[in-house]
Amino acid sequence: MRDGFFSALPQLGSLIFVLSTGYVADYIVHREIVRAITARKLFHAIGTISPAICLLIISFLNCTRRYLAVGLLTVGVALSITF
Repeated sequence: MRDGFFSALPQLGSLIFVLSTGYVADYIVHREIVRAITARKLFHAIGTISPAICLLIISFLNCTRRYLAVGLLTVGVALSITF
C-alpha cells in the first residue's frame, strides 16, 4: 500500500501543479502583467530548471533522508510534466 502511494505521488503533484499553474498563467496574461509569450518562456524555464535543481539536491542526500528524496523527486517530476 505504501509503495503504491509513493508511486502515485508524482502524478498527484502534477495534477495539482497543472490546475494551479494554468490559472496563474491566465491571470498574469489577462491582467497584462506579462505578455503570453513571456509567460510561456517563464513557465518553460521553471519547468526545465526546477527538476534539475531537485535532482542535484537529491544527489547530495544520504540514505537516512529518504522521505526528503521522495518529496524532492515528486516535486521535480511534477514540475517537469507541468510546465
